[in-house]
Amino acid sequence: MPDRKRFNRCCALLATVLSLLSTQPLTAGEPRPYWDIRQFKQLTALTPELQHPRLLRIPNDSTRTLWENGQMRIYEGPWDTLRGDFTGDGREDIAVMLVVGGTDQVGTGAAQYLLIATLNDQGSRRLLLERFDEVLRRLDEDEADALHEQHRLYDGQRKRHTTAGLIFDAKRRIVGVVTSETERLTKAASMSTPGYVLEKRLIVPFRWHGEAFHREHICWFLDPNAEDTLKANGVDPEAERMLRRP
Repeated sequence: MPDRKRFNRCCALLATVLSLLSTQPLTAGEPRPYWDIRQFKQLTALTPELQHPRLLRIPNDSTRTLWENGQMRIYEGPWDTLRGDFTGDGREDIAVMLVVGGTDQVGTGAAQYLLIATLNDQGSRRLLLERFDEVLRRLDEDEADALHEQHRLYDGQRKRHTTAGLIFDAKRRIVGVVTSETERLTKAASMSTPGYVLEKRLIVPFRWHGEAFHREHICWFLDPNAEDTLKANGVDPEAERMLRRP
């Protein structure tokens, strides 16, 4: 029996490692960057209130230890990390989704945080640290949301909102935590006008305003091309960004 348990633990760890090394879509010719553990430690030094934070895609402390000891490498990408000039001051900023804790090998129940910091030669400066998994939980528990047919799986069970990456809305200076919820916008083509099929994603938005980031109400995100398409068809993109429930 002990050998069986040891075998199961090894299988769980192997599955974890394989999931971390899974391929992610990239633009043609774009190099795949690896996370620098030294920079990660520099960033997490800005979060002394968090006990042993790890990247969102690292499911448990054992895997984090492998990374910290140089026994594995972690890809950097928009699934939990985003870089850009979020504040408009010409400096590079970084947004990172961090997790703390978890009850099993896949991190069930871990607390999830968004860290935004400015990077410079002298070090890093924290701009935001806020927990967001509770926002998703409240969205799951909202009665209007529970009644919405798009939030039910085919077997009748309610979907749960999970994180699906990070986006930056440069026009509005918003860093958004993307959720798993999406919605399609469609218009049928006619003889004289083309139609369209667009997708918007539900996000938890953090807007840069007044020299600080502030969390706003959950809303939809449309990429710039989708917004242009809506405008060309007489639809106000701002109206489509608002979250409405029946």
